[in-house]
Amino acid sequence: VRREGVWITVDAVRALAEFLMTTSHRQGWRVILIEPAEALNLAAANALLKTLEEPPPQTLFLLVSHHLARIPVTVRSRCRLWPVPLPTGEQAMQWLHQEGVKEPSGYLRRSGGAPLRALEQFQRDHEGRLGFLQILTDHGLSLTQQADRILNLGLDQWLEWLQFWVMDLIGQKILGHGHYHQDFQEALGHMASRLDLYDLLAWETRLREARRWMNHPLNARLLTESLLAPLHLPS
Repeated sequence: VRREGVWITVDAVRALAEFLMTTSHRQGWRVILIEPAEALNLAAANALLKTLEEPPPQTLFLLVSHHLARIPVTVRSRCRLWPVPLPTGEQAMQWLHQEGVKEPSGYLRRSGGAPLRALEQFQRDHEGRLGFLQILTDHGLSLTQQADRILNLGLDQWLEWLQFWVMDLIGQKILGHGHYHQDFQEALGHMASRLDLYDLLAWETRLREARRWMNHPLNARLLTESLLAPLHLPS
């Protein structure tokens, strides 16, 4: 069971309940994977409780979570917790190298040290991210021109990239260096030098709020231009 958009909905849990009413192939075990479990909205979590409490015969539920505290206590109390620690940085880097990830250290930092997430990001956005950053750091482009070029990228994609970029701009202002974009340090330093720290903090807050709007029927152009506007504030 996976989310569509931001949440795993009650409809998905009801569809799962209908599936569990059928007989398994060759009377074997059935494994139900719910990932990420913290994406269950309240109605979906409540609908799942009875099934977790009294699962059908030969049925195993695996709820995978990256943020355990976000799962309702009523769901957690019906599960056995099995912590899975992250591998060491050296192990993760070695594995990512074997998987063909270029510049794995940057992807590992942006994924919070989780190698599977780092690999997914690399496969999903390597070329797109570099293209986005080139647009973002092209000082010859107007706000409208930047928006035109970025609109072809999915909102959930470039919004995440922009969040990491702004966090690195804040790092440049406070610490003198960024954390996520080792390959763009010069561009980060140049951009950070002409932006105010308080404006950057407000921008980062606005980007976090914008994550909630991703699945709303908003005007994509207006949203894109409004989120890029801080780049074009007077120095």
